[in-house]
Amino acid sequence: MRMKKNNLMFVVCVFFFIIMIFSTITQAKITSVSISPDSPTSEDIITILVSGIEGSGEVLITDTSFNIDGNTLSLNVYLYAGYLAVMTPWNLSEQIDSLPIGVYDLDVQTIRQGIVTSTYSLSFEVVPEPTTFALFTIGLPIFRIFSKRKF
Repeated sequence: MRMKKNNLMFVVCVFFFIIMIFSTITQAKITSVSISPDSPTSEDIITILVSGIEGSGEVLITDTSFNIDGNTLSLNVYLYAGYLAVMTPWNLSEQIDSLPIGVYDLDVQTIRQGIVTSTYSLSFEVVPEPTTFALFTIGLPIFRIFSKRKF
């Protein structure tokens, strides 16, 4: 009787351990994504700020990959996490170069053990640099005045 009880206890422990492992894989979550500066110009270097929580204790960002396809930006965040059932916050700052004027869609996803665990989408606009636009606007009438003069 004692042997059967120990075997049953072992099976139950293994079962709960397996459930704990697979349940923590799905708990990785992106809580916010933002860009800095808030309203980037075509001259600004843009930084993508990502934060999230992971439900398995220790969290390491092992790698990132960034891709630009037209006006769609993709950032993949590869995570390694332990197996403790403890919610742990994480943050990432990914600097990208300046972008041309336009509206962009940013897709961020976390990947853990080859499984996409969370996605987050954000749209933002890159505007012309104010000084460039002002100089162009001011310079246009002056250019017209001088272009009509005959030398």
